[in-house]
Amino acid sequence: IAREAGAAGIPVTLTGSLETAVGSIAHVHTAAVMPGPTFACGLATSRFFASDVGVFPPISQGVIAVPMGPGLGIPVSDLFCAE
Repeated sequence: IAREAGAAGIPVTLTGSLETAVGSIAHVHTAAVMPGPTFACGLATSRFFASDVGVFPPISQGVIAVPMGPGLGIPVSDLFCAE
């Protein structure tokens, strides 16, 4: 859908709600393959939780690097392992 909209000149953005690191990083992977420049996506919402199952990658100058590890590339939070 995003590819077809982009080809038609329709701006496309991807956003989420309050997502844990897992959901947010899945969105990061999706945004990374979308056509053209993307607008601010509002994907860094896991910071609003007191704790999280994963570690969200740092944001540098408004850019989130796509994790490259196995699966979604999410390191498991030490806090989650301790619980």
